[in-house]
Amino acid sequence: MSNRPTGMTPLTSGLLVLGETTPCAIYDAQGKLLLPQGSEIRSQRQIDTLVRTGYFTCPTELFTTTAANSLASSQKAPDLLKDYADQLAFFFTLISIDTPDAETLTGSLRQLVTRIQKWVNQNPGELLSSFSILDDQEYPVRHTLQMACLTELFMAHLGWPQNQRVSTLCAALTANLSMQSYQHRLNQKKARLPEHLRLAVEKHPLKTWNLLKQAGITDPLWLDAVVQHHERLDGSGYPAGLSGEAIHTEGRLLAITEVFSALISPKSYQPAISAEEALRVVKTQQEQQLDARLSQVFIQCLAPQARALSRPDTDDLSESGYAETRH
Repeated sequence: MSNRPTGMTPLTSGLLVLGETTPCAIYDAQGKLLLPQGSEIRSQRQIDTLVRTGYFTCPTELFTTTAANSLASSQKAPDLLKDYADQLAFFFTLISIDTPDAETLTGSLRQLVTRIQKWVNQNPGELLSSFSILDDQEYPVRHTLQMACLTELFMAHLGWPQNQRVSTLCAALTANLSMQSYQHRLNQKKARLPEHLRLAVEKHPLKTWNLLKQAGITDPLWLDAVVQHHERLDGSGYPAGLSGEAIHTEGRLLAITEVFSALISPKSYQPAISAEEALRVVKTQQEQQLDARLSQVFIQCLAPQARALSRPDTDDLSESGYAETRH
């Protein structure tokens, strides 16, 4: 039986920063007040204890104010990525408690988008090597954050304008929002998915689209990218089985970053593969399912990093070096 206080949420380390004040009141498992809102965090030991034993209850707006603004900017690149993962996990927790309005949802995401863009564009060559710091994160957080970082690097390489990049990054961060209640359970299954879960997976882009619409999101680029990120050019994707020109460019781009991120993330039913091997899968799938031009740019963008992470005797990531890889 869970000891979690009713209506309260476990603390994550991203909420607490040494030398800053607590963004909300913190309670123990029995509901006893440990620290009132605005208390100073005096030591790392205090942070570790509070994260291990503390709970909070506060409105969704917290993410858009104190918690989001309290992150230290002087940390090393991988540590900052870990903080962004904590922010994202916190956001997913809040969404599971209550569906926010459009202003709160977009405010939360745009602040995280700004941080991700700054981090990626300051550390473009460290992207793949930094992902290892996310190894202890739950799959939904790790996969989503990797997908968002890859998407920003990809769009910057393509020279997309800022408004297009922000909307597409919002789509990357919310693409699997409707799966939060069962994605962890889904990724623990080793056998073939039962029919009801298979159907839920195939419907999740449309369900997420509806969730965002109900929250008041009206940005067509954001919404279209979410609902199309599992469509494939040959019509084999879902939820609508779109093909060819019916799939917008943003949806095609997210399809590539989603596939790559999923492949390099370990799951109970499928171990992670190397970045090099994942790029080979992208190369193979561009022949029918993924956009060929975008896939080639994505490969060119990541190949140097993937090669640097591989063994010295690994095949070169030139076009002729790709072999078919199944997943």
